[in-house]
Parts: sequence; C-alpha cells; structure tokens
Amino acid sequence: MNDGLPLASIILPVKDGTNTLLKALKKLEALDYPKDKLEIILINDNSSISVNDQLHGNLNNLKKNINLFVFRMPTNLGYYACMNYGIRKSKGKIIVLYAHDLFADKSFLKQAVRALDPNGDIGGVRCKVETNFEHLMPPLYFAPVGMYPLVYRKDIFDKVGLFDERFRSRGDSDFEFRVLKSNLQIVDCPSSVVFHPLRKLNLRTLVDYAKRRQYDILLYAKHPHMSQRILGGLLTGPLLGPLSPTGMILIILALIMLTVSTMYGNLLLPLIASVALVYVIGVASAAFLLNKVFPKRKISIKDRLEYGFWASLFLLAISFGRAYGMLKFRRFLL
Repeated sequence: MNDGLPLASIILPVKDGTNTLLKALKKLEALDYPKDKLEIILINDNSSISVNDQLHGNLNNLKKNINLFVFRMPTNLGYYACMNYGIRKSKGKIIVLYAHDLFADKSFLKQAVRALDPNGDIGGVRCKVETNFEHLMPPLYFAPVGMYPLVYRKDIFDKVGLFDERFRSRGDSDFEFRVLKSNLQIVDCPSSVVFHPLRKLNLRTLVDYAKRRQYDILLYAKHPHMSQRILGGLLTGPLLGPLSPTGMILIILALIMLTVSTMYGNLLLPLIASVALVYVIGVASAAFLLNKVFPKRKISIKDRLEYGFWASLFLLAISFGRAYGMLKFRRFLL
C-alpha cells in the first residue's frame, strides 16, 4: 500500500573514492517509501573508477532490490551540473538532492513528502541533518548539521529554473534563494532526518574548503540582500558591509606588514611574526571557546593545540578562497 505517495526521484552525483556510497544506498534501500514509487538516479561524474568498483561489486544486487539507474558523464561537470542532468532524466514528481555521505533514517523521505502536501505554496522541505554531536568540534571535527533543503517538488524547477552550473559549491543556497524569491515556501521538517558523519580537518579538506569558498562571492553577487548568516559564522560572516571580522583583521595585519617591511626593507620578518601572531591568537581563542562551548567535555591537550592550529588555517583558507573569488567574479567580500 503506497498511501497515495507520489513517485520520488533521488539524484545522487558521485566522484572518485566514495567509500560511503554503498552504505548510503543501503540506507535508501531500507526506506519505508514504496519501492514502486521510488527511483534513484546515480550520476557518475567521470570518475576514474567505475560505480560498481565504488560499490565493491554490489551494483547488480542493488539493482535487483531498488530502481537504480546509473549514468556516466563524459567529462567532470561538477555536482550541480550532474544534478541538472539527473533532474532532466527523472520521472518523479518529487526531487531529492542527495550525496554519497548522507545516511537516511527509515522514514526520511515519507516525512518530507508529507510536509509538501498542505498547499501548493510549499515548494521544498528542509530536512534535519544530524551527526555524532558528542565529538562535534568545528572546524576540527565538522559536519554540515542543521536544517537543509533536500526535497523539492519537481515543478518548482520548471518555475525557477535548474541549478546555476557556474557553482561548484553553494549552488543549493542559490537555488533556495531563487525559490523563496518566487513567493514559494520552504518548510522545516525536523522529523525528516539524515545522518552525516564527522570529518576531521586536514590539509586536503582544507584546500578543498578554500576552493569552495570562492563561490561565496558568486552567491553574494547574485543575492546581495540575502540573510548574512548564510555566508559564515561569528568570524566569517559580513559585519561591516562586505567585510567580516576575519577580513578586517587580515587587512590590519597586511597594513602592519607593509608598514614594517617599508621601514626595514624586509618582508619576511613581519610575515613570520604575523603568522605566529595568528597562531597564538588561534590557540588562545581555542582554549577560551572550547571551555565555553563544550564545558563538560574532556578535550585532550592534543586536540586543543590542533584546534588552534587548524582553526587559524581554516579562517585563512576562507579568506584566500574568497580573495580568489573576488578576482573571478568581480565582487568584493572578505
């Protein structure tokens, strides 16, 4: 019995090395949504290894149990271009934006679809993303937790258009703003839950994060009057026009470095001193923040020192990513 539920299409782009893909699909296989009302469109974004290899040889077994369709892109197009391709291929009235590192609760989809029912003004649903909160300590141990728009009516894409393929990150926020500007609602559904595992910040994820933050500029250029919360937290969100506290600190440090290097004809010394100062401030701030935010948690000395080090690099990565974005998209935001 399908309770009159509509056909839903889950779009899932994948790239190389997705060691969580099999678990993600197994969770989708276990959904309490009727199997004849569900299709999963998996887009291989020109991976160097096959989807079957990423699934450890389980592709055919999965296809026996769920309506799983696999498409391969001839070149690497990016997440949002793959989403657009999947939406065009989909047959469902409901579109679910998904990822290989999301693990759905059994009733995730049914709860979200029911939240779309009340009236035609509701175009999308924000679902609840949870993680292992016991060890959450952003940015050192982080995950995108909170309410995220993951489920939309398909006809919404006909009204506001598909994803802007210039984005390689932040395109979901751009689409959300476009939906809201069209006088449609996106409602919260806390009972629709997915789990995202924690990641630990390292050099590879830091570089990837810096690359992604260039698209803050494109998002800001397209939606200059959007809620500033979407552009960062206490230190990275705009505070004075397009300047964040981190941006203002970096500008002051740059001016000090320029002044000192002009006076003494040596740029290396003020550069080293600035980096050391940023690290000391980072470690000191970490000690204060960790005690305030996690007063009952036992945090090792190693994690405290790592937190200060990586938090400092994290803030610098955001600034460098945005600086590159300013050159690329010709809009100021730091």
